Amino acid sequence: MLTRNTIEDYSKKDTINPDVRVLMGYKGATYKKASNGQYLLDGDFKYLVLGKNNEILYEKGSNAMLYSPTYNGKPYTSLTNDLNNIGYKYLTDNNIIISEKEISFNYGFFDKAEEFAELVAFNTKTDEFLKKTETNSTDRTYLNEMEKFYLTYVAKEYKKIKTKDYNKVIYLNLSLTQLLLNDFDKSLDYLETAKQGAGMFSMWPTEAKATIDSFITVNSKNSGVKVDNLTYDSAYYIYINGSVIQNGKTQTGKLKVDRFTNASEGSILSSNDPTKPKVWIYKDNGEVDFIFVDDKTTITTNNGVELIYISYQSNFILVEKTADSCYKKFESNSNLIYCNQGGKFELKK
Repeated sequence: MLTRNTIEDYSKKDTINPDVRVLMGYKGATYKKASNGQYLLDGDFKYLVLGKNNEILYEKGSNAMLYSPTYNGKPYTSLTNDLNNIGYKYLTDNNIIISEKEISFNYGFFDKAEEFAELVAFNTKTDEFLKKTETNSTDRTYLNEMEKFYLTYVAKEYKKIKTKDYNKVIYLNLSLTQLLLNDFDKSLDYLETAKQGAGMFSMWPTEAKATIDSFITVNSKNSGVKVDNLTYDSAYYIYINGSVIQNGKTQTGKLKVDRFTNASEGSILSSNDPTKPKVWIYKDNGEVDFIFVDDKTTITTNNGVELIYISYQSNFILVEKTADSCYKKFESNSNLIYCNQGGKFELKK
């Protein structure tokens, strides 16, 4: 369960089998005072949000800086409060623990369009589109028609309208059609095109991407991936029952591997370097060993799943093979697929 820095009555809450579990953590130095007088954390933040049956709804390992709005001179209490408040904000922003939410959609109209009949038609059609959206009376056929309508305006030019401003209007509306169709990849593509054409000094709706991201979370198609061996530190580590092989040596037991890359600065002593990926081996006799990962390290689970480490952008990622002989991240709802192209792993397009 997740606890806020406010007193709540948990006697009526399901702490044994909740609908949502949020595991969060932080690796890095304790709070330090910034030049502006605020206290901040600077390091690796780990996020893992799980559904009713431990299916992964959201996951992220991020190297970031966080200014604390609640720092009270007690580092560990403040850290708990800060992480938990972030957790609640994430759940609310992404529509997980609320039944209704007011959302601002981003769209575009043309001002002073009277001298261009096509732009008048654009505004009229867009006004109809927005009214239907507001009353929740759009359907797939209508939304597909609106996309085709807006696409007919792509690459056109009109006097007195700057190309960058014109493209911003067209592609914001195209992005909205795809958001309502739940085609989030396409919605993000259209949004990025709108942003690229907006110009450095153009007004830009900064919340537009966050709105799309919040829809992605609750409409995830990859939520069937579960955390098999859930523990209190599953935001940091994946636990695997199986064997690890490196340099011809096989070690068997309960294995622990990093769930996310650690980007925080490591120790001078390499054996304690938290940025280097490792496999820890917990043996039945109580002994614990670890090995540093390389691209020859392989793991086989007790269920017969074969895993390898691949190198991508200077990081090692634990992956399993897909049906098309490429690879996906193990125990993850990420839809990224990695394929070996000429001895180097690249993302599948």
